[in-house]
Amino acid sequence: MIRWQGKEVVVPSGCGVIEESRLVNEWRELRLKRESVRSAFGI
Repeated sequence: MIRWQGKEVVVPSGCGVIEESRLVNEWRELRLKRESVRSAFGI
């Protein structure tokens, strides 16, 4: 999903949490997703 707010672009990240999920790993996965999107847009 991409959403524009005026001149700002918002690209949220999410994950699927299951019983075996570990908090630290989920946060790491979200950070990697955000970094890859930022890199793709050059920001």
